[in-house]
Amino acid sequence: MKKILAIFAVAVFSLCGGKAFAQRCLPGMSAVEIKADMADGFYTGNSRDCGYSLGVFYSVYKGSANIWSFGGEYLQTYKPYGAKG
Repeated sequence: MKKILAIFAVAVFSLCGGKAFAQRCLPGMSAVEIKADMADGFYTGNSRDCGYSLGVFYSVYKGSANIWSFGGEYLQTYKPYGAKG
């Protein structure tokens, strides 16, 4: 029972203790990241009065822990002129 409790405690502390990376960054590896976000909060309506963000990034891992990253991001926000209510 003590062994199971110790394993459970290690698992909980490792999940709650910050960032965890599951992939090794070996020289010559590359990665593509595609992002899509809501900028003005979560929106589920028929109108197009909402903000969004789109992005594409490309990363190449070089030796000695060097990373080259290239990319771009577009942000569209919705700011109405008058305040409602």
